[in-house]
Amino acid sequence: MPKPPVASRGHGLRRLDQSSLLSLLGYHLRRADVRMDQTFRKCISKPFKLKPVEFSVLSLITVNTGVTYKELGEALNVAGPNLALIIASMQKRKLVIRRPNPLDGRSMFLEASPKGQKLLVQVRAAVEALESELLAGWSAEQRDTLFRMLSKLHRIGSG
Repeated sequence: MPKPPVASRGHGLRRLDQSSLLSLLGYHLRRADVRMDQTFRKCISKPFKLKPVEFSVLSLITVNTGVTYKELGEALNVAGPNLALIIASMQKRKLVIRRPNPLDGRSMFLEASPKGQKLLVQVRAAVEALESELLAGWSAEQRDTLFRMLSKLHRIGSG
């Protein structure tokens, strides 16, 4: 049975009872995702003018030579039409270069331009500093456990 409303204090807001959600994995993951997204946008996106997905694109095409749209979309779980828009925007900003695949004229290879590579070095350093700050009170074992468990979660259903 729902609890009756309690008069709020201060700014007219009251702290809601979230106990019905606290046993749900999706609730915790979503809250963590929202917080990480807000932090990334404030500390990375605004100063570097780079969206989270664009950071991922630059990271992957820098370390994987000869990446195609299809491979990148699969790795990032981004639909082809959406990825095409992302790449077009990045190409317009001279962060990405598209090259014809000599073995298949229908596909293109993606690579980071020199400008994209330089930006990635700067952003990567900022991301690593941010994550170090966020996880400052965590032991190496706790971080490893978190990454291992998250990795298990995002592999669910991937075949």
